[in-house]
Amino acid sequence: MTKTEARNNFKNIRKNISDWDKQRISRVICEKIIEVIENEGYEHVLTYSPLAGEVDVSKVFDELSDRVNFYFPRVNGEEMEFYKVDIEEELEKGSFNVMEPKIECPQIVYKNKKYLMLVPGLAFDEEGYRLGYGKGYYDKYLCKNLDKNITTAGICYMECLTRCLPRDSHDMDVDMVIIEG
Repeated sequence: MTKTEARNNFKNIRKNISDWDKQRISRVICEKIIEVIENEGYEHVLTYSPLAGEVDVSKVFDELSDRVNFYFPRVNGEEMEFYKVDIEEELEKGSFNVMEPKIECPQIVYKNKKYLMLVPGLAFDEEGYRLGYGKGYYDKYLCKNLDKNITTAGICYMECLTRCLPRDSHDMDVDMVIIEG
């Protein structure tokens, strides 16, 4: 199976999950993410604003933004960078109609701390490889920041976790995959 075929397959699988189930599953996944953040003592979380159909992790920001530093991605040409966001009003509609940090938000400056990155995906496999939308933003970002203390958590629906996905040599795997099950 090619990546294009896999993308079409998982888009269809995700499309067949009802909106009610997506909301319910998102709440369950958010609880698991919050548990990871609290149990592992993460003070810095790189998160995302969901595209239509993706797991909605906004509850994590809503519940923890008073005591955890959150960073959201903004696409700049072919690259993606993360910026500190303290309140929801610091986000605006950006690339791909996704909420992104406003231009005045400060870019992340890595310190000698632990960071958790929530990585959205169409699908993940059992080895942690991700199937995204084909632009490679997350792979490029992670490759560029291999020397940072970033733990990566793939976020997807249980139906989108599979045994093996097609992959290329530049594809980066995640450290864990968080699903509702």
